[in-house]
Amino acid sequence: MHSRNLVDWFFAFFNVFVVWSAGSILASYSSQVLQINPVVYVCTMFLSCSLALLLYAGPGKNSLNVLRSSQTWGYGIALIFGFIVSFGLFSQVTPVEGELLQMFTAIVSVVIGWLFYNRVPNKLQVVGLVFILAGVLWVCKNLPLDKVAVVIFLFITLAIFQCLRSFIGENHKQFKYVLKFSKNPIRDQLRVIGYIMFTLSMLFLVIAILFAYIQTATGVRIHQAIPTLSDFLYFKGIFAATLVGVLIIL
Repeated sequence: MHSRNLVDWFFAFFNVFVVWSAGSILASYSSQVLQINPVVYVCTMFLSCSLALLLYAGPGKNSLNVLRSSQTWGYGIALIFGFIVSFGLFSQVTPVEGELLQMFTAIVSVVIGWLFYNRVPNKLQVVGLVFILAGVLWVCKNLPLDKVAVVIFLFITLAIFQCLRSFIGENHKQFKYVLKFSKNPIRDQLRVIGYIMFTLSMLFLVIAILFAYIQTATGVRIHQAIPTLSDFLYFKGIFAATLVGVLIIL
């Protein structure tokens, strides 16, 4: 049992300090160096991640019932928009700064839990939140003036989407029901997430390709964030997004 705990701790630290860091560096590299379109990046990442999840989880019937719930689609929309905003954040800051700014979600989550769920944070949590807030303020203080407003908007928006996703998942009745009567709840949970990510990424991909075709055919740029057809043929960026999609499930 003791050796098993050590293995679990090793993989936990490996995921946090190696895999997550690699994902953040790749996201920053993709946005700032490769300059891949954020919609193409997130759709590609979600597709690769969802396929990896579904391959690992295998076939299952009960999980499909969860897809009929409006809460499921709310969760998925919050998830995909959160990743788009996160990609935008990493296009403005370094990977380390981006990771620190993402921690602002913890502050928003505790405040919402306190106001709406009567979850009073303990002293240790308050101390941790103070350190997070100090780190966020320090990053903002050292940003170029022309980036401050954009970065603040991005990490606050990201925190809202992440908290929304978290609280929807926590109160998802159908999802809880499936897991309660599941013989393998972890695989069922991963399968549900895989279905959600695959369905939404395909939906967003179809819409993005439609708008890309309109922009290419008319020669009129609707919005900078909307991709063009050439963005879908940028193989270096697509490879990086695919790699990140596989990394985030580890």
